[in-house]
Amino acid sequence: MFYDSTQRSRWMFTDVAHVEELRKTTNREWSAKKKEVRGNDATLLLTWEEEGLLCAHYLRKLLEFCNLFQPAIPRAALGTAVAYFKRFYLYTSVMEYHPKEIFLCCAYLALKVEEYNLNVDQFVHVLMTELRASATEMILSYELMLMQRLKFHLTIHSPFRPLEGFIIDMKTRCPHLANPEVFRQKADDFLIRSCYSDA
Repeated sequence: MFYDSTQRSRWMFTDVAHVEELRKTTNREWSAKKKEVRGNDATLLLTWEEEGLLCAHYLRKLLEFCNLFQPAIPRAALGTAVAYFKRFYLYTSVMEYHPKEIFLCCAYLALKVEEYNLNVDQFVHVLMTELRASATEMILSYELMLMQRLKFHLTIHSPFRPLEGFIIDMKTRCPHLANPEVFRQKADDFLIRSCYSDA
């Protein structure tokens, strides 16, 4: 249950300032490592704000990518992929692992964790033909590293599953409502928009 989960104990923060400080620290540490190797040339390094913009861009790409599947992947898997992506870049710099690669790994791992049966060949089938082989190899080679960076905390309590339960409850407990499904789209849109926030 959520109360006893690692999500609550290790991945819930007191405020946005704490999350920003973690991002700044990650950026500072990675930049310091690179400066040791390359010298003091900081022109090739990103600031933590620039890293945030890059992450936001690839978070949109992750959501777009997940909507390419037919049949559509479950919303719970989408919420899990978003959480993995955000958690990964909380302690890892985008200068270390490119978000273009990591969002694919996050999506694939989320499908496995949420028990959506899709092998890696089926998963990369939505990509352009020339990218499939390299994407397959990259996903499989990064999967363990991704789980390590997530500290093997793979269970995500996303709001998509409770929304589904709430709509089912409305159907059974509120028979006077003609069609409770009309609430689904607005609620789903709200949850998707919340994926872009630090909430």
